[in-house]
Amino acid sequence: MSIAHADMQAARQALSEGDYAQAVEQLEAVLAERPDDSKARFLKGLALARSGDTQAAISVFERLTGQRPDMAEAWNNLGVLRARRGSLTGARDALQRAIRIDPKHGPAQENLGDIYVALAREAYGRAGDLEEDNAIARAKREQLAAFIDNAGGSGIGAADTSGDADAGANTSAADGDSADRALVDADTPAAAVQRWADAWSAQDVAAYLGVYAEDFVPAEADSRAAWAAERRERVSSPARIEVSLGDTRIERRGDQALARFEQRYRSDTYQDVEAKALLLTETDDGWRILREGAPDTVDFTAAGDTAPTGDGDPARASADAVAADVRAALENWAEAWSDQDVQGYLDAYSDNFEPAGDRSRAAWAETRRERVQSPDWIRVELDDIRVTRGADGAVKARFEQHYESEGYSDRERKQVTLERENGGWRIIRES
Repeated sequence: MSIAHADMQAARQALSEGDYAQAVEQLEAVLAERPDDSKARFLKGLALARSGDTQAAISVFERLTGQRPDMAEAWNNLGVLRARRGSLTGARDALQRAIRIDPKHGPAQENLGDIYVALAREAYGRAGDLEEDNAIARAKREQLAAFIDNAGGSGIGAADTSGDADAGANTSAADGDSADRALVDADTPAAAVQRWADAWSAQDVAAYLGVYAEDFVPAEADSRAAWAAERRERVSSPARIEVSLGDTRIERRGDQALARFEQRYRSDTYQDVEAKALLLTETDDGWRILREGAPDTVDFTAAGDTAPTGDGDPARASADAVAADVRAALENWAEAWSDQDVQGYLDAYSDNFEPAGDRSRAAWAETRRERVQSPDWIRVELDDIRVTRGADGAVKARFEQHYESEGYSDRERKQVTLERENGGWRIIRES
């Protein structure tokens, strides 16, 4: 084993353990021996970014993009870091470059969307400042700001800049106001699966294991701890790993998703191609892997929530009845909102509703009263309502919400938690 190889292994281990200073030291030793090692330079930029030294990380990725102008992952990370420093136009240019190189680079496409949202917010703000009577521009800025806040940053928050010189980076755009707030980058099953493959390719053990759910069940291990120890060894040991996925098909059922694909694995000593399946579950931190194995050994563990009848199963019939009641409650909520029926709208919320942030329910209700009453007209429609039941008796509903008024319109994926209260289902939390 060469000294540079040993240093790379030590750097990856330090990176996975969060010892970024040690990782940088080991990577500098590699670069002293191999100045053109793009993988080492990429990982150095990653370590600096994770340590919080954004400017130094930018310098590394700028040098890397000069050395490897065809590396979409480097341009994507450069865009993220420029946004973190508040340079939205510089971020936009880097992300556009990443997409020109790789039009299928999903993270870069999403990050560019985040940048456009931030640029739009700034432009509406400037228009409102320049024209005191431009109430529409100010309203649009306020609506965008509210949307960003409600979406936990709408993606415009710092993310875990991970990846590898030979595999897709897994990053999200940032702005200076929220540079330390992590963005869930596995908010779709497809993104979670790609994140898993990227982390494996990067030999980033912490990121790789982080894609697995806490209650992941290993197929061939005595315990999750034993499985994790084995995976840590197998992911970190090879000199290099490349994992790519093909023919990916994803099926959704409630808060679970089943991904089937062809997995191509290559390391310095071994390569293979196999059919594989991952069962994912949706958590508050995004989609996580619950089971994995051959396609014929992995299947949904949760019942679907869209069947119209219980097919003779009392438990299934009961679940269907709950789902129907919850959908009816949500449709009534959307109808009251559309009718600007403030009392009907507020009645859809539990007395124990928990507003986001530190606001009291009374303060939240006053704000909502104003926003529901103010427009001349409102139209709210809900699509693709998916209902799942929790062990505590509460239910979660996820749906597509379409909002339109005379001055603004948007579309967003939303989640609410409801509890049975006073003979009906009422909202206890929303996000």
